[in-house]
Amino acid sequence: MHATIILCLLLLAKPCPANWWLLATPTAYQFTLQFSEDYKDKCRQMHYLVARQRELCQISQNMLAIVSKGAQMGLKECQTQFAGRLWNCSTFFDTSIASLPVAAISQIDYSPMGRSNKSVQLKQAKLRKSVEVMMSDMPARQFQDVSDLFGGILKLRKLAMTEFPQNGLRVLRCPRNSREKAYVHAISAAGVAYSITRACSQGDLPSCSCDKEVHRRNFKNKRFHGDWEWGGCSEDVNFGERLSKDFVDSNELARSWTDPAPKLMNLHNNEAGRRAIRANMKLMCKCHGVSGSCTVRLCWRRMADFHTIGQSLSEKFDGAVKVKFSGMRHKLKPYVAGLKKPTKRDLVYLQQSPDFCQEDALLSIYGTKGRKCERDGYGTNGCAMLCCGRGYVYAYFIPNPRPKECEVNIGNLGYKEARKFPSLTSLVHHCATDDKLVASSQWEKQVYSKERTLEGENYTTVVAEEVRDCKCKFQWCCEVKCEKCKYIMEEHHCK
Repeated sequence: MHATIILCLLLLAKPCPANWWLLATPTAYQFTLQFSEDYKDKCRQMHYLVARQRELCQISQNMLAIVSKGAQMGLKECQTQFAGRLWNCSTFFDTSIASLPVAAISQIDYSPMGRSNKSVQLKQAKLRKSVEVMMSDMPARQFQDVSDLFGGILKLRKLAMTEFPQNGLRVLRCPRNSREKAYVHAISAAGVAYSITRACSQGDLPSCSCDKEVHRRNFKNKRFHGDWEWGGCSEDVNFGERLSKDFVDSNELARSWTDPAPKLMNLHNNEAGRRAIRANMKLMCKCHGVSGSCTVRLCWRRMADFHTIGQSLSEKFDGAVKVKFSGMRHKLKPYVAGLKKPTKRDLVYLQQSPDFCQEDALLSIYGTKGRKCERDGYGTNGCAMLCCGRGYVYAYFIPNPRPKECEVNIGNLGYKEARKFPSLTSLVHHCATDDKLVASSQWEKQVYSKERTLEGENYTTVVAEEVRDCKCKFQWCCEVKCEKCKYIMEEHHCK
């Protein structure tokens, strides 16, 4: 109930920075899919969007769902790209809030002010009263700047909310304008631009369609390529960039900034994300002719898959440029004099990243305890780097033909830690019912711990194996027969 109240309050709150990122939650996306003829009224009442975003929401019944889908794409790609790094793009929304049923939001009153009936007004007043009672023992300033779902790493200034462990909500303090924040802005802006562009080519937005200008431009400039000609539906990346820029950047432009540097940083990285789409456009072709011949080859432009764009921005993250504000030009310039000025495709940041090794409640950092790592890896996902010198846990599972209860703990990790690291959930609930395999939960967990020292650091070695179907063959008719093969599963997790 408390989680529902918290989310409802976020959606009813007054406008505040970066709240449009709430659209990345699955619940918000499902809610936008239910927009109907009254979508304009709902758009006008979405107070977690700034005024310009509420206007753009009214372009189409599908507009906010398209933006929400793009925000989700950005979040998921961020977590994919950073899965093996110290910071793994974790969000402060845990599963109890991010996966709330649609009914939790659908109860909110989006009627224009003054038109809702008394019963609805009483219901909304009761909801707000419940929140006030729940937070009555907290300072009044503590719930005024719930600004994004990425936790403290994106905070431009001190946040106004401490921790609500009983509600599953963590919005804490972190005055960082780091390269992690740069990537989040870039991938989020890219996600929205990508989603809008794809929606145009699929006819889901009434104000756009395929890009016909690219055909006219190339004809006018006589840019022919011999054996092919323009045809098909080229995706209109220009329109996608313009509309997404209008929506995403309005969030920064609507704020009053005491320091213009973070604003310029955010706008620069938003643009870098959008330009990553253009830089990765592909030329797709299809042959037309009699009996499979290629008499005519028609070609069109299409966006690369979003993972390619995320990878491109990940490379920009590694080469991000530290900058500072130049008061004379009202622009950002390299922090170190003499360095090359960053291009519009580069990511920029103002402050060094915090230490992600240890859990830090003040910065809303979970640390790397329990994270999966590569034992002999030398990259960012190697145990030596990811575990920050603490060592790692190594486990396997052995078959047990007797019925057993499921094991719910992962080594020394309890339920709270397991929720923080969804990648570990595959190790939860391993069972055996008889000598037959059942789904992916076949084994009783058995742990053998051996404390030893390697280069002065302790680590725990724990043991595991699995039997699966292999060498499967189709036999006429109609059966597939497989052999049983034993696999040693080596997984290592930071201590």
